[in-house]
Amino acid sequence: MVDGNKAIFRRAFWAFGALINEFQYYYPLISIEGTHLYGKSNEKLMVPVAYDMNNKVYSLCFAIVEKETNNNWSWFLDLLR
Repeated sequence: MVDGNKAIFRRAFWAFGALINEFQYYYPLISIEGTHLYGKSNEKLMVPVAYDMNNKVYSLCFAIVEKETNNNWSWFLDLLR
């Protein structure tokens, strides 16, 4: 988002094709975690994980948001679907 002459970060989402293709072999249960990123800014990292048949944990996709709000969680879960 651009506000005057200053750019403001809101959110970013990415997923890797190999993880999406492998999801068919995972248990049909997803766990979602959010954590703080530290540094000059205080964004949040959101990561859903799933377990394969050997109980190994795999990240499905990633999102970084400026704040943990209901609007950002809704956005993230819509993209996860």
